[in-house]
Amino acid sequence: MHALGGELNQPAAVDKAFAKLADLRGNAVAFPDSPGAIQTLLERGDAWVVPYWDGRVFALKQQGMKVDFVYPSDGPVVGAANWVIPKGAPNLANAYKLVNAMSAPEVQKAFSDKSLYGMTNKNVQYSDNLKKQVKVGEEAYSKLIWIDYSTATPQLADWTRRWSQALGGAK
Repeated sequence: MHALGGELNQPAAVDKAFAKLADLRGNAVAFPDSPGAIQTLLERGDAWVVPYWDGRVFALKQQGMKVDFVYPSDGPVVGAANWVIPKGAPNLANAYKLVNAMSAPEVQKAFSDKSLYGMTNKNVQYSDNLKKQVKVGEEAYSKLIWIDYSTATPQLADWTRRWSQALGGAK
């Protein structure tokens, strides 16, 4: 969408993106529906470019697979994991303590070392290996594309149908 100069809240831009997907359909060898299916395509050498998360690619590299990750020039889409405290939580003070503990630089560094993803706490001291791979910091974060869920959520069923039509041939 963004690569074509549009936004999720612009119906004409959405139409343009689905038309572009339909144009690209003949260039695809498969339409994997899970991270495992993508990994299988890569392992077998059946695909040479796939949409995938940076941390998963870095993990495959650590396992010896000859793959690499490239951040999109128009910006990567955020795939954020969030800590959520439900409204009316009975132990609110403890919930905040837990979120604060999980957000501490040393805890996020430990998670980053294992998951190979960038973290939210700007004080995380990344390993040299991770610093060579994952983009973190204000410059990288300024390029992130955040999904407009207030626009996307009501459209999800229709966009899923259109995705299937454009790429899978469904009617």
